[in-house]
Amino acid sequence: MERLDSLAGVLPYLRRDAHALTRSRDRGDRYVRQFIEVVLTHPDLIDGDDAMTKAFTVFHAVCRGLLPGPDAGARDSGTMSPARQLRLLTSFGGFPPAVAAAIVGARA
Repeated sequence: MERLDSLAGVLPYLRRDAHALTRSRDRGDRYVRQFIEVVLTHPDLIDGDDAMTKAFTVFHAVCRGLLPGPDAGARDSGTMSPARQLRLLTSFGGFPPAVAAAIVGARA
């Protein structure tokens, strides 16, 4: 139950990031739903102290198609570019550049 509570606190931030990342509320919400499905199936992915960073890491893996979901293969490389992800994570998310780079799987 604690995991679900921490997840509930992160969802508004993930939605904001998803909408900005995809430039679409509908597409962004589909990614958030896909993220929720993955986390409910594999709750250990967000275990630990920093639920926000872990949730964003899983979410961005879902967006990059690294984790399966209903929209797998329907990626928009223009809106999902690592540079765009990094800009949004550092500006909207307030993540330090090194943490943002780790979230998107890039080098700082």
